Amino acid sequence: MRLAFTLREYLASMPTSGAKRIAKGRYITTAHAGKNNILNTIGSMAQNAGHTGIATASFKAAATELPYRNRNTANVPTSAFIEITNRCNLNCSMCNTQMSKRPKGIMPPAVFDQVICRLKSMGIHHAALHTVGETLVHPQINDLINIAHARDFTVFFSTNAQLTGKLKGTLPLFSKTFNQFRVSIDGATPETYAAIRKGGKIEKVFESMHAIMQHNKEQGTNFTIGTNYIVSETNADEIDLFLKIFGRFIPLEQMSFALPNSLSPDPSFLKEIIPFHNLIYPHAYSCSMPFNTIAITFDGKMSLCCRDYDGDLELGSFLEHHPLKLWHSEKAVAVRRGLLGCGSLSRNCAQCNMVFGGDITNYFIRSAYLLGLDNIGSRLWSVMAALNNDPSDVTALKNTCIKALQ
Repeated sequence: MRLAFTLREYLASMPTSGAKRIAKGRYITTAHAGKNNILNTIGSMAQNAGHTGIATASFKAAATELPYRNRNTANVPTSAFIEITNRCNLNCSMCNTQMSKRPKGIMPPAVFDQVICRLKSMGIHHAALHTVGETLVHPQINDLINIAHARDFTVFFSTNAQLTGKLKGTLPLFSKTFNQFRVSIDGATPETYAAIRKGGKIEKVFESMHAIMQHNKEQGTNFTIGTNYIVSETNADEIDLFLKIFGRFIPLEQMSFALPNSLSPDPSFLKEIIPFHNLIYPHAYSCSMPFNTIAITFDGKMSLCCRDYDGDLELGSFLEHHPLKLWHSEKAVAVRRGLLGCGSLSRNCAQCNMVFGGDITNYFIRSAYLLGLDNIGSRLWSVMAALNNDPSDVTALKNTCIKALQ
């Protein structure tokens, strides 16, 4: 019953070619089981080769239940995003931030301090400093990091690493509350990187990573660098080169690989860059954020979405109203009921789609690299094609995965 509304439209439009028409109401469960079958195969292959770390992680991912089964509303939100700005220096294809209708702005340091204090009063002691914008665009980023440190509040942010000068300026602020970066990199060649990260240059990424490493070496700090690589038709054939190049900067376990989603002002691009259309599904059936997480926009509003481009899921002022009244407000309840299939979906939720197999992508690539394989992108795509063709064919999925990792 919880899936009725979100499944109805999806199953009605699901292509019949290339995959069996799974009985209504069972497709997502079948695809989830097929995904876990592949993850178990990846784990077994890695374990047999002596790579116990990645094997254990893959087995653990395969043991997860369907997310919708665990979506109970927390009495108090347990995690948060703080949008210190919704401005971005790039206009990446998967974000297309220039289409966002919300006014652009930055969060003043005084407001940031108030937000942190209020979050701490709710039991939240750390937050990511990003939603739609680029964190380093904020002109007073150092002041914000210092405020967080003074409040013993841990902050983390993802960056496109294009503003090397700004990034270098944050490095002396290394502390127990600020000690890691996640760099979004979706290509290994200047051409592909620029095509996806529109307005960016991969050379600036190298420059920023060198700066962090040099600072760690000279100052004895231990900034952690993680990378996030969104795999698509555009860049799948550059995975090998990416691993070779960026393996010089960071260890494999700090690299993350995923598949794209359509949560942007223009969701149509997803089917253009992902050929496995049977695996595209409405995120509404599995999204758990409105049940446990809040996002605070640069102007102090509380939202139930970490990428609320147009303010569709804003509930009200985080500082002027009691947060728990907003958390349990009629609008918040209506959003959650829509996600559970008991009401209408918000526009933002209705256009948000995901691709089954993000964890397959992550563990397959890392396992293939440890096994010394090349052409990792085409190998991964063969496994995804098998899942797209028929997620219920356990034998075919297992055999395809084994072949791809040999």
